[in-house]
Amino acid sequence: MNKTPKNSELFHILYRLSIIPRWSDFSPKYEDSTASHSYRVAVISLLIALTENKKYNRNLDIEKILGKAIFHDLNEVVTGPIKHSTKKNKIVQDHIRDLEKEAAVSIAECVSESLKEHFYTYIVEAEDNTPEGEIVDLADTFDALLFSARELQALNYFHFPQAYEQSKRRLLKSEYQSVKDLVNEFERPDSNYRKFLMTVLKMDQIKRWTGRFNTYADNDATHTFRAAAMGFFFALYEKEKNGIEINIPRLIGKILLHDLPEAISGDVNGPVKHQSEKIKKAFEEYESSVAMEIIEWVPSYLREYIDDYIIEPKDNTPEGIRVDIVDKTDALIKSLLEMKRNSKEYELAFKRQLGILQTKYFDYPSVQFFLATILHDLYFASDFEK
Repeated sequence: MNKTPKNSELFHILYRLSIIPRWSDFSPKYEDSTASHSYRVAVISLLIALTENKKYNRNLDIEKILGKAIFHDLNEVVTGPIKHSTKKNKIVQDHIRDLEKEAAVSIAECVSESLKEHFYTYIVEAEDNTPEGEIVDLADTFDALLFSARELQALNYFHFPQAYEQSKRRLLKSEYQSVKDLVNEFERPDSNYRKFLMTVLKMDQIKRWTGRFNTYADNDATHTFRAAAMGFFFALYEKEKNGIEINIPRLIGKILLHDLPEAISGDVNGPVKHQSEKIKKAFEEYESSVAMEIIEWVPSYLREYIDDYIIEPKDNTPEGIRVDIVDKTDALIKSLLEMKRNSKEYELAFKRQLGILQTKYFDYPSVQFFLATILHDLYFASDFEK
């Protein structure tokens, strides 16, 4: 740990999460990674928290829930994936718990002093006994149910029926009515909410950067996870260093759902969508109609939030502008990764995204900080591509 300077090491870790596998010992039809899983846990945590606050009059700290959900599994970069049954084995469980905590602490130490308290809460104390930690833990379990459901649809009956039922039993014992509601709604084959959740799950099947050589495979789920993590980091940085207040739950909600229509429309290459003003407007109209359809799939008490997150995620509000910033930042770092592996195809993409950040968004403190320190460190870090 700490091969690269503080803060930059955190970005290094975020990109490694896409190559940490999940469920691999159970031969799933659909591959999974810690990054894709963390994306889904963040979305599920947001849905549960909004429901608890809106429908059941709780006062959960949604910002804290999202921070814990996004960063809860960063320690797997150090420990690697460990089977749930192994973690629960009496012979090794205490040792594993100590190793995971040690790894989490070492990652939290990667950020600068002004941010350290936040990241200790989100990484080291991610699934603690607070209501916010419990929500993330339940969202983690719901993701196991969700992933198992897709495997069962694919007729993969090795382990996944048991995983589905175990997850279901645990969720139905929860004290949170929203969690029970979510399970009961998901079990209805004709449920629109089930359709919404399965659409979130499908994000890991939407490949990005198609038509190019990719040494670093990417999809909409992994991209969105990284964008949400960077968005959170930048918002905290601007708050602590510059006193800029950002509505972090709204920002992260917009980031988490900004590409969800692509689960239906697919990820169409930017140059294709922007060939002409006429084609651009046609695609915008199509994507807007898809987004409107998706909004109808969630319960009525959530629609005001989902509408705000998905219809115009990159609006002219402080949160919407920062959605575009992290979208460009992720494309820039992806291009850098490919360039360091001798892919000439990405030089133009790198220069284009860098140019946008330098000319359009350079007044934002987080962008200045990223370009001056983090991008510099990642560019010259010899191990970033390893």
